[in-house]
Amino acid sequence: MRDQTPRRVISERVRGAVIHSAGPWRSSGDWWTDTSWSRDEWDIVLEDRAVYRIYLTTAQNWFLHGTYD
Repeated sequence: MRDQTPRRVISERVRGAVIHSAGPWRSSGDWWTDTSWSRDEWDIVLEDRAVYRIYLTTAQNWFLHGTYD
């Protein structure tokens, strides 16, 4: 992260510099249960032009949620 924006992704399946990002968007669910969740989501484009959705949990853990075709 730099200036509240993701700059690089390094994972077992995906890695590269972020060349464009949109977000964050706050998402939440299951607020009516003991297992509620919330997170900040970004859509990112990596240097190979692949587009992904990533998110950051309130516990400060990053996840790669999916890819766009």
